[in-house]
Amino acid sequence: PRTTFFFFNSSGDSSSNTSITNNSSVEISLNDTGTVVKEIQEMLKALNYTIAVDGIFGLKTYAAVRDF
Repeated sequence: PRTTFFFFNSSGDSSSNTSITNNSSVEISLNDTGTVVKEIQEMLKALNYTIAVDGIFGLKTYAAVRDF
């Protein structure tokens, strides 16, 4: 399954230390890897999801995204 993420910056602050840009979208499939996946995992981890931040869009990350 492919998952599409939409990112919005509600604070109006355009500065960021991520590769994800404001008002952007990215499509990710199971087992995709990379910086964007790791950033999504970090966001989920900050929301208290129990997942590894390893840059791999595996089943646990997919389940956390679906739960979110």
